[in-house]
Amino acid sequence: MITVKWQLALILILPFILFGCSDQQRSPLGFKTVGECNAQTTRASATIQCYHNAAITAAYLDRKSEAISICRSIWTEFRGHPDDGNDIRRKAELAYNTCFYDIAKITVDPYLCSSIQQHDNLGTGLLGAQVTQDQCIVDVTGLADSDPEHYFETHSSICSVAFLLPLLMLFILHKEHP
Repeated sequence: MITVKWQLALILILPFILFGCSDQQRSPLGFKTVGECNAQTTRASATIQCYHNAAITAAYLDRKSEAISICRSIWTEFRGHPDDGNDIRRKAELAYNTCFYDIAKITVDPYLCSSIQQHDNLGTGLLGAQVTQDQCIVDVTGLADSDPEHYFETHSSICSVAFLLPLLMLFILHKEHP
């Protein structure tokens, strides 16, 4: 049992842990910001990864438009030119697609999956971006179906009840025989 003294300490310290003090460039709890990415990384590949992490942070903080903007900036800032001869363009494309896949799942918005696309035709005939986009839609739609707010609207409610029934029985047995 937490004493009143510890409760008061948690109430006083928790805002500092969650929101940080005054440094706007550094996010609390290790979350990433674009400003932090630009200040701390020198290699393009590290900055791309940092931007991806910053977009995930924004999505978790319920800043969907900011997350979308960060994902888009991965491609616009690092796409270079197809004839540059380095792999940064390909890494930017992959990170861009992965970024939209991740924030679509976090925000449970299947519309964001439509942003996943193949920017360059590498001549392989493979449709990796389309497969990723389709899988994104399946995953995000599945998450939307399992959302507690839509619990009884889905076609799979019977499976959920079948899962909860044994838990309810265990709870009752535990109450009767502690």
